[in-house]
Amino acid sequence: MKFFTRSCLVAFAFLLVQSASASILVEPVLGYGMGSYKQGASDGKMSGVMFGGRAGYGFGPLILAADVMTGTQDIKPTAGGSTNADVSTLGVDLVFNPPMIPVRVWAGYIAKETAKATGMKMEGTGLKIGGGFSLIPMVSLNAEYIMTTFNKNNGATMTDLKNNEIFLSVSIPLSI
Repeated sequence: MKFFTRSCLVAFAFLLVQSASASILVEPVLGYGMGSYKQGASDGKMSGVMFGGRAGYGFGPLILAADVMTGTQDIKPTAGGSTNADVSTLGVDLVFNPPMIPVRVWAGYIAKETAKATGMKMEGTGLKIGGGFSLIPMVSLNAEYIMTTFNKNNGATMTDLKNNEIFLSVSIPLSI
């Protein structure tokens, strides 16, 4: 067992050293998000198309990237009705992209998320985790779990609105 463990560690170190070169990541993203929200006794569902991208700098299999997304979400409270909100996010991701394996994983911090609709402008922050798989070169199929908390509406503090979302996307991760 010790031999197997040491062999795996040596193989991993070899792969890590082989890919130890600096790179720049540019990654356009297009996807569809769906999820639910809750604020006190109110809740509902939301869904919509988002587009944007990541841009960052990496060394070896680790990449630190800025993450920007924008789009429109259809918000449907359980009590009835519907409204559209223009949503934009700005965050940072830490991406682990192992060499010679078509799988990537990442974790991110959303520094600012804004949702604008008639008479409201909500702001909040969040966290996300995700992963991607490349079926064909230069195209990645991705899934992310996003958790955001909105705590401001029109600049005033409000009761926290918690949002949980699954975001499925297609991206083209380009390393220069």
